[in-house]
Amino acid sequence: VRRSNFAQKCISDSIEDLNKTDNKNLLYRSLVEKIDSMVELHGWEAMANVAKHSVEFLLSNARSRSRWRLESFVGMGRLVSKFHRKHSCSITLEAMKSFAMTLPSKMAECSYSELKNCLSSSPRVEAEALLASIRVVIEHGDQHAMDLVGKRLISHRSIFSSFLKTASESAVDSIEPQTFLLDVLNKLLVQHSIDAEVAACACHRGSSCECSWNVGASDNVSEDTIIVSPSLHIKLTLDTSPDLAHLKDRDGRLPLHYAAARSVYETVACILEANPKAAVIHDPVTGLYPFMLAGSNENTAAAFELLLSDPNLVLGEIPADEDDEENDRKRKRSPSM
Repeated sequence: VRRSNFAQKCISDSIEDLNKTDNKNLLYRSLVEKIDSMVELHGWEAMANVAKHSVEFLLSNARSRSRWRLESFVGMGRLVSKFHRKHSCSITLEAMKSFAMTLPSKMAECSYSELKNCLSSSPRVEAEALLASIRVVIEHGDQHAMDLVGKRLISHRSIFSSFLKTASESAVDSIEPQTFLLDVLNKLLVQHSIDAEVAACACHRGSSCECSWNVGASDNVSEDTIIVSPSLHIKLTLDTSPDLAHLKDRDGRLPLHYAAARSVYETVACILEANPKAAVIHDPVTGLYPFMLAGSNENTAAAFELLLSDPNLVLGEIPADEDDEENDRKRKRSPSM
């Protein structure tokens, strides 16, 4: 009890110092590390309330107008994610949800160089902390939060390339890179396209620019002209992990189901090309086939393309999903009740 009280006093003093100083980034990281070490040393039960109030304080400061460095803030994401995995309770769940709603605005506020440096850090402590933070948004954020994170990731080609490289080589909180990338593709990327606004670049470096999607464009091409495929970010993701188009997520959905429901024609076509058989697999969540999802999304071109991908769809003779057939065989083999 005495050690726990001392730990609480240390963190309280740190919070008081943080409130008084203008240079919050250094003390912010120090406090995150201190909370983590105190919980490891004294146990969650003794430190739960201290951790709760500390996390609430830090998130409250992060939402204020104070300018936090992204690398400092994502340390909080790794911390709350770690606490939730090891000590899941209402305190950690609330912290996860609160962080998930705050990270998108922090990513939007940070500069190109700040985000690029965070993703390219060596060793990859900060980059992996950012991936863990993005994972928190996928698991506990709403669709608006996921849309904002996805939009920021594709805002520059070099940032997106750095993200793919780091994500494909790093396990996020013991989650395999391929599983993480599948969730990123389905939840953060398919709803976006490389339009004129994204493709344009404001760095004014001309031919030396490495951040624009328009790399290699001739000087006489207007900035308003889209010279890259709207689905280039999807193609780069599938090139990084070719099996993604064939993988089902925890809900049994394929990337084509997400794309058909929310994407532009080019993205649907890109994912369909990577896995043509997905066109005849119904979505277990809605019960609809991809061409139906595209139709409900008012994407007539995609719906037509999906219908033409398999004659059985046009004839109405849709083959059963292999997984459904296997489940039927298991049910037939099992003894009746």
